[in-house]
Amino acid sequence: MQHEPKHMIAVCKTCHDIIHLGILDSKALYKYKQPSDETEEFYVPQTIMFPSDPIFVGRDAEMERLEELLLQNTSVIINQAGPGSGGVGKTRLAVEFAYKNKDSYPGGLLWVNGGGDIITEYAQLFEPLRLPLHQEMEDSRKCAHVKRYLQQKQKMTLLILDNLDELEAYSYIIECLPASVNCHILITTCRDDIEGESISLDILSDEIAIKLLKLESDRANENEDAAFKVCRVLGNLPLAIKLAGRHLKYHDESMTFDQMYIKLIEAGLDHRVLSSDDRLHSVDHLTNLATIISLFPEDHHKFQIKKVLTALICFAPDN
Repeated sequence: MQHEPKHMIAVCKTCHDIIHLGILDSKALYKYKQPSDETEEFYVPQTIMFPSDPIFVGRDAEMERLEELLLQNTSVIINQAGPGSGGVGKTRLAVEFAYKNKDSYPGGLLWVNGGGDIITEYAQLFEPLRLPLHQEMEDSRKCAHVKRYLQQKQKMTLLILDNLDELEAYSYIIECLPASVNCHILITTCRDDIEGESISLDILSDEIAIKLLKLESDRANENEDAAFKVCRVLGNLPLAIKLAGRHLKYHDESMTFDQMYIKLIEAGLDHRVLSSDDRLHSVDHLTNLATIISLFPEDHHKFQIKKVLTALICFAPDN
């Protein structure tokens, strides 16, 4: 069955937003709202839609490297070490970097969804930057104004282009990006062919993956071997492990790691591919997520997420 590319992008964007906005363990969808009572002198635009994650582990070296690169460069690419559909934590690293270093960016923290119509998404910075709108201005003109504003801005600003996976979208947006020492740009992408300084994220080590599962599930003393098996069947992917841990903590406190492992295997989730150096590769990440979601109770929000993930799996390329 053929699907229009724009429809596929819309599904991907919906899935990405639902997962990262934390709807799996919160009753209300976190939504960015720009304050309206700040004077221009003290106003700092902040359009990152995701809250900071209190359980962010295993990326200290990558965070340090990212900070080092941005001392020497105005832009850095965060990609992934191997093939796959994501889930290694590229977006999360960018978001946590932004919050950790927010005092270094008095000009604002700006986030653009690269998985949608990139020109439309970039043009939406027009409003939070409080640029003057002249009647019905086209998005292309808005983008030009945003670029000029960021190039001339004296205060350091951070711009995150998240999920910029389509080469065509990158070709469009590259002309709109500011070339200024006062604007740092982070690009997260699954691609490895975008030129520039980059950091490649790999899956988590066994030790860190087990630590993450125990922290997310709040089960510090549960069986280590069982935790290892759960993490391995989830490909040591941080997002998949987080969802599994949150399920155990919030939805099924009686389920043990051993029981979760058996349930995941029975659901058909066994995508472990080991290389000669005993590391995991080519994990079907989207199927992992959908299987974890299938363990959740059937309330309205979970049902919607399951539908989105199921659709997304149908559109995902083979890896």
